[in-house]
Amino acid sequence: YGGYASYAGLELSLERGGWQSAPSDPFAYYAPPRWSSGVIPAGGPVRGSTLVELYGGDEARAALSVVAAASATADVACAFGGAIVRATASATGGSLRCTTPPWHTAGAVSVRVSLNGQQFHELVPPTSDGTPPGEMAPDAPLSADSTTFTYYQPAPPVEIVPPQGPTAGGTN
Repeated sequence: YGGYASYAGLELSLERGGWQSAPSDPFAYYAPPRWSSGVIPAGGPVRGSTLVELYGGDEARAALSVVAAASATADVACAFGGAIVRATASATGGSLRCTTPPWHTAGAVSVRVSLNGQQFHELVPPTSDGTPPGEMAPDAPLSADSTTFTYYQPAPPVEIVPPQGPTAGGTN
C-alpha cells in the first residue's frame, strides 16, 4: 500500500513448555497518516451532533485500506478533547467522518484520530498558506486552528418583527 501500510497474519500463543502457533485474524501495520485537511467544519454547537470530516490523501487511503483488509474498521475513532466517538472511514476517499459529542462548555478542544481504537494521534496541521504537510519547509508557520474543534453556545432566539410579509419582499 504505497509503503505506508501492510498487514499479515499474527500467530502467537504461550503454552506450558513453549510457544504454540495458531491461525489468527490479520494484523494491520501502518504509519499514522497525516490528516492534512484539518477539521472541517472548524466548529459547532455545544449540544454536539456536528458531522466533522478529515481528509488525508494517499497516506490515509493506504492506512485505511489495510485497516479494512484486516476487518478492523469498527475500531476507527476520533477524540474531541477527552470524549471518544466512533468514526466511519472511506479507504477510497482517504477520509474519516465523526459526529461531535456534546461538550460542557464553549471553547476549542483538540481533535485526535485512532485507527485501532487505542492509540490516538494528533492531527498534523497544514501550513497557513495551505501547503500540504509533506511539502512544507521545516520552519513554515502552521495553522493550529485546523487541529482543533471549537464548540460554541447557540445564538439566543430572535424575535422577528413583523412576523410576516409579502413573498415579493420589501418588508421593513
